[in-house]
Amino acid sequence: MVDFFMPKSLLDSKVTVKKRKPRGSLSKDAIVDAAKELLHEQGIDALSIRKIANVLDAGPMSIYNHFATKQDIVFALVEDFVARAHQKEHSAMNWQEWLHVTFVDIFTAFTNEPEYLMLMISSNNIGVASKNVFDDALACLMEAGFSSEKATIAFHKLLSFTLGAAMMRANLSQATVESESAAHNVMKGSQFDTSLRDIIVGLT
Repeated sequence: MVDFFMPKSLLDSKVTVKKRKPRGSLSKDAIVDAAKELLHEQGIDALSIRKIANVLDAGPMSIYNHFATKQDIVFALVEDFVARAHQKEHSAMNWQEWLHVTFVDIFTAFTNEPEYLMLMISSNNIGVASKNVFDDALACLMEAGFSSEKATIAFHKLLSFTLGAAMMRANLSQATVESESAAHNVMKGSQFDTSLRDIIVGLT
């Protein structure tokens, strides 16, 4: 009898309820992948626990079961990025070529995924992947005869140049400028490669 008083349109239609993933079905990797998707598509400002949960069709509390804060997710994203940027073995190269290839890899990774520049700036922690880059570079330089102190200075000099070049490259890609200065051109393509080689040669 109740159906008699209900509009036919409601009787014929099917109401679909969006089911959230059951508790315990998420993993850290799945959450990081969802955060990467948001970062690539909407930028760093889109990273929030609620938006990440929406991508996963999950509740925010499901995210908190794996990450205590959003900053912990940012840290995981940075770790994932650095590990991907520094995954090649260069052991057969001499120290100058090793440094060159390593920092070209880092520059290329940032130019391909510029959203990670601001993400790294906003992350205060240094993880295992980042420490591996530092340790590998220091080992390479010290084997070439650098002291620990001079190797550290050389590493930070190369890293500062690479990050600065990547940031300028990212800014250039967003700007529509008819004429670019020589300083801007240094940060593009083969000019970065040449400048990096000059810095490495100047370390000795």
